[in-house]
Amino acid sequence: AAGCLLLQRPVPCDLSAHRARTRRELAPGLHERGIRDAGGSYCERNDACCAGRDDACTVPYLDTICYCDLFCNRTVSDCCPDFWEYCLGIPPPVVVLKGCDRSGQKYPTGATYRENCNLCTCSGNGKWDCEQHACLIDGEMIDAINRGNYGWRAANYSHFWGMTLDEGIRYRLGTIKPPPLVMHMNELQVSLSCLAQSLNGVGVGLHPGLFSSCPLETNSPIPGCSWDLIPGGGHYPHYTDKY
Repeated sequence: AAGCLLLQRPVPCDLSAHRARTRRELAPGLHERGIRDAGGSYCERNDACCAGRDDACTVPYLDTICYCDLFCNRTVSDCCPDFWEYCLGIPPPVVVLKGCDRSGQKYPTGATYRENCNLCTCSGNGKWDCEQHACLIDGEMIDAINRGNYGWRAANYSHFWGMTLDEGIRYRLGTIKPPPLVMHMNELQVSLSCLAQSLNGVGVGLHPGLFSSCPLETNSPIPGCSWDLIPGGGHYPHYTDKY
């Protein structure tokens, strides 16, 4: 029929009647930033080359779908990456972005994977672009240590795998850094033999049983027995027995 674009693979030509534009016609094109996964087989794998407009002539494409009908080859294209070469026998009219290889597999532009604590993204030039954070677990350092003879061996602690060194310092040291007011406090020098009398002298009552359970002597024989003086909300210190 006159005015009908011919496919390389012969199929009946069908001219669709004029109608209101649909969501597909208003949708943005798939390849505005270039074709991803240009080497992928979509129309060819499904042997799909449809004449005119066929909204059912679709193939799964990355996180969406692409089309293998002639209608896809319009100003705003939603054609599958191999439509032009397989169905029309011509090169793609848009920029082709190279995919990336990893472990023998081909990945499209924009694909990602994690290498320990660093995120790697497939760039448009066919190379993986990886972050350069220092990781909390360093596999190369573990291997280097284990090649030596130090009397011990290093191993991966899987709970820390995938964390950056900065995250380890901030969240895995066992405590949160105290505020500046606490950091500027000095050690309190006190004679333990006079501790009870001093505390009672400023009005802090002490339970008699506390002294028998945790001796005041510096060389206390009770394991895990210690004393703290903690500044309270008022002007008087408070006595804390820790086990």
